[in-house]
Amino acid sequence: MDSQRQENLEAWLHTNGVNLKESGLCIRLSKGRGHGLFATRKLKGDETIVAIPRSLLITSSTLLQQQPFANEFANAVKKASLGHGNPNNMPASLQMWFYLVHAKNRPDCHHHAYVKSCPGSFGGPWWWAPDSAEILALQGTNLLGTLSQLRDNMAQWHHRFVRPLCEADPAAFPESQFDLENFLWARSFQKSRAFDASFLKSDLLNDTRAENSDDGIDMGNEG
Repeated sequence: MDSQRQENLEAWLHTNGVNLKESGLCIRLSKGRGHGLFATRKLKGDETIVAIPRSLLITSSTLLQQQPFANEFANAVKKASLGHGNPNNMPASLQMWFYLVHAKNRPDCHHHAYVKSCPGSFGGPWWWAPDSAEILALQGTNLLGTLSQLRDNMAQWHHRFVRPLCEADPAAFPESQFDLENFLWARSFQKSRAFDASFLKSDLLNDTRAENSDDGIDMGNEG
């Protein structure tokens, strides 16, 4: 995360009611470990350090309310005749990955500053090139078959759902941005930053209204 992205993230948090400085926190680089949140004062064991507004979380029950994504996604789903024309019938994971790629590329997206502050790529076996030494070392193992199946499944999803949506609205969802590699990135983003929906009822959030939801995206796990 460069200095501009950090400034954009801090400004976005402040605009949405999260003042890191007043909370005794700062974002800085930890050598060899990326950016993270650090305390600038002594913290008590039982204190709430900072309350995160529910509006900053990305959940499967709220992402279809985010504009302009919601209208663009709904129109593309209807035009492509997917999910009987209803975006709510699309797989929840697909909705999440689609939104994350959208947020990564669209400055007018509510979560753009947050998503851009996170890693633009991830490590892990499913990112290894087919001819890499790591993949060659897995020849004859069950793990290699699992990795191949994962990529095949993602490729099938991409062909079945993503391509038709890109063709339905290439202006909102250009194929150059919504390619298979970006969907692998979105999957990695979700898997590395998601927490259980039961956390949404915690008093660590400053809006404790109950909400039925799937996984949310962790706002505190920076890359």
